[in-house]
Amino acid sequence: MKRLLPIFLLFTITGCATLPLMESKYDSFDKRTITRLNNLPLETNNEHLSLSIVNIRYDDGENIYRLIIKYTGEDWFFIESGKSLVLLIDDTKNEFETDEGSLNNREVLPPFMGVVLVTESSSYNIDRETIKLLTDKTLRGRIYGQKYYIEFTVNDFGRKKINIFYDKYFLNNQ
Repeated sequence: MKRLLPIFLLFTITGCATLPLMESKYDSFDKRTITRLNNLPLETNNEHLSLSIVNIRYDDGENIYRLIIKYTGEDWFFIESGKSLVLLIDDTKNEFETDEGSLNNREVLPPFMGVVLVTESSSYNIDRETIKLLTDKTLRGRIYGQKYYIEFTVNDFGRKKINIFYDKYFLNNQ
């Protein structure tokens, strides 16, 4: 697994993931604005996890906020349904629930340098206050899979990106 860490970092840092780190787009068909912070790398021991924050704002005023955790590795993790995401925000435990875990969000990636990787993700409903808490607090977490869990932290780079994202897209859009 350690030999793949540079490959994972290459994907994340060079933008080989197809989405830009931050974006906001209007969808005229569904009359909504989708704002995202995409694929922010999380620090783990040997696994590759990333975090995305999504806000879907409909023209009628409805807002949906989601936190998405994405796993990439050589073997399946199978993110559990239920309370499979736990965040410690300044040592306060916050549990987040998902109906299906990664059940409908799994894929095998095309081989890269002879290595076949899999990816899976799970989405969690959050509120605006949780996004605000992520901007200025120490953040650690666990994501639970079928056989084990992965602990992660958001480093200073990640917190700065979350701050920039919040200030740019949320601060003046109460």
